[in-house]
Amino acid sequence: MFDTLEKIAKRDRKEAMREGIEKGKLEGKREGKLEGEKEFAIKILSCRFGNELTEGLKEILK
Repeated sequence: MFDTLEKIAKRDRKEAMREGIEKGKLEGKREGKLEGEKEFAIKILSCRFGNELTEGLKEILK
């Protein structure tokens, strides 16, 4: 009928862990998407400017 404090704490820890995992997944997806967008921009700029887009400029864009 009544949960003990230990059971409540255990349930709260599990919930916090799940939330942390979800936040981590979302952050990873955001970082991956941003990285992909940067690579795409570099590819487009490389096509447009060719050799004028140096490795140094590419690193700055990353």
